[in-house]
Amino acid sequence: MFRRRQSLGFAQRLRAMFWPSLGWRRTLSYYRLKLARLSGSPHSIALGFACGAAMAPSPLMGVHLAAAALLAMFMRGNVIASALGCVVVGNPWTYTVLWPATLEIGRLM
Repeated sequence: MFRRRQSLGFAQRLRAMFWPSLGWRRTLSYYRLKLARLSGSPHSIALGFACGAAMAPSPLMGVHLAAAALLAMFMRGNVIASALGCVVVGNPWTYTVLWPATLEIGRLM
């Protein structure tokens, strides 16, 4: 019922990922509403955010989100909130310190 008549091709999906067809304002407001309507108790959402914040400064560069999601599932927290906590806390200022530190630790090993 709610599907497209013609499915989008690869190039159209790639373009929509970088430039939404309805505009950035509407897309961002959609995601804001989606975050405001997270299901779960406040404890579950806070626990998920804390799991994401705990995994953000870890030196495991490629697996931040996956590790945060696994930790949130293990502790019965909200997985979407863990991704949000990982993205919010793991900002570029933290990564500029972590990447050289990870490189030096790897060289020492």
